[in-house]
Amino acid sequence: MNLKSDGLRVLSNPLVSVVCGTYNAMNFIDNVIASLRAQTYKHWQCLFVDDGSTDGTADYLGALARSDARFLLYRKTPEGSPARSRNVGIAKATGTLIAFCDHDDFWAPQKLEFQVNAWRQHPDASIIHTARTLWTLRSLPETWPQFREPEEFAVQSFEQALLQGCKITHSSVVIPKILLDDIGRLHPDLRGVDDYHAFLKLGQKGPIIRLPQELTYYYWHEGNLSHADNLFIAGLRKMAAIMAKEGTPEGVIASLEAQAIKSEAVLQLVTNPWQSVHLARKSLRRYPLPQTYKVLAMGLVGLLLPQSLRRHLVESLRGEAAVGQLEQPEVTEA
Repeated sequence: MNLKSDGLRVLSNPLVSVVCGTYNAMNFIDNVIASLRAQTYKHWQCLFVDDGSTDGTADYLGALARSDARFLLYRKTPEGSPARSRNVGIAKATGTLIAFCDHDDFWAPQKLEFQVNAWRQHPDASIIHTARTLWTLRSLPETWPQFREPEEFAVQSFEQALLQGCKITHSSVVIPKILLDDIGRLHPDLRGVDDYHAFLKLGQKGPIIRLPQELTYYYWHEGNLSHADNLFIAGLRKMAAIMAKEGTPEGVIASLEAQAIKSEAVLQLVTNPWQSVHLARKSLRRYPLPQTYKVLAMGLVGLLLPQSLRRHLVESLRGEAAVGQLEQPEVTEA
């Protein structure tokens, strides 16, 4: 893989290295840059890794890197793999902590400050993440919200954070670099679930800390890799096979397989509710995911409804999953 770096200077000894993979990001990248510059915590660097953009993104970020020591750009040959871009950033990072931000997401100003403070209170944490809020091209915030820092940070259970579906947003995390290096970074051959795979491995190494404030702005659109049904289902199954070879506990494998089956059940809700019911029951036998009970109920109700109403139910289900209304995170006070 050929790499070319842009940047005249390197910020010395930043505590936090922000890794942002980019590809044709001109419609979004200014939001990332503005939110980084607005951070109340200042001791960070940002490493952009461009995967062969053709819309001027790399040149734009190259000029930024040459004018501001906090930003670095690495240009790489295109591979179409977010994990490989992220791994370049991790390898080049000099910070103790790694934060990820996708090129179409951004942060509230206090995000890094609160997470660094949480890490200082819990230096054994494996993942420190925040709640998220959704944004679209028409819903940019007019002003930055201000949050009160929690007096205590909540420890989230491994099961609720990761085994009942991934409740951790990629762009919300801060992770010790030493732990990312220890797990071999992100799996280069997983697409759409590479972060989930890493979170499952990291979550077995220390506490998962969750900040309840919506400090991460997540861009919701149908082009998200994690929303591409067939890619996501295939990714879950591939991840389960990989983790089985890694000697992962059976409960983790069962959860991943159950999630894949449940996702298939959702796909069948509109056109074949009988098959949806069958798949939901199969998923529950493998691992009892709370959301699958709702899919099962919707499949049973769908047997009595016309296809147009079943379609409405499925859209409602996916919308609730997107904003996190189905399940509230289970936390215990740290």
